Amino acid sequence: MGGVAKILSQMIKGVLRKGVCDKGYTAKVTAEQFGPAGDDSAPMAGDTVAIMEIGENGRSIIVGSIDVVNVPKAAAGEKRFYSRGALSVPMAEIWLKKDGTVVISNLAGKVELSATGGLKASNNLGAIDLQSTGGVTVSNTLGKIALSPVGIITLNNLVNIDLLGNIVTTGSIHSLNYP
Repeated sequence: MGGVAKILSQMIKGVLRKGVCDKGYTAKVTAEQFGPAGDDSAPMAGDTVAIMEIGENGRSIIVGSIDVVNVPKAAAGEKRFYSRGALSVPMAEIWLKKDGTVVISNLAGKVELSATGGLKASNNLGAIDLQSTGGVTVSNTLGKIALSPVGIITLNNLVNIDLLGNIVTTGSIHSLNYP
């Protein structure tokens, strides 16, 4: 027999994670949590869990859980993992999208590997963009440097330096003589 319950608390005993669950219609039940090997995830107090009773001795196991606070975002065919902090606020996530894109993010930054091999990493102060064509752009709040797939360097969209060292600019070039 199975059912759903609200998880009240968690404990770890040896290699087993156990949850104290409120099934609503009976006394509280302590159930062992089962999941895929290598997955170390714990439902938070207040989450809804699926419980199954096994054997004749009344032993119960948790076979799945639902975050009842955050709305699911993953589309059909996608996988999204996330951790939660106080009040169930998502703190970090890994999102495997159905087009092959992988996104890793937290509250301070994000890394995205596109399905075509491009890589973008950013935070509030800067970004690095490695395009699938081989070009690279590095930027922060004060400027930008780009390296094109054919080796041309561009500084703040104002100065280009080609492979021969030629400098092309719309501004002035000043030479500073240092002693």
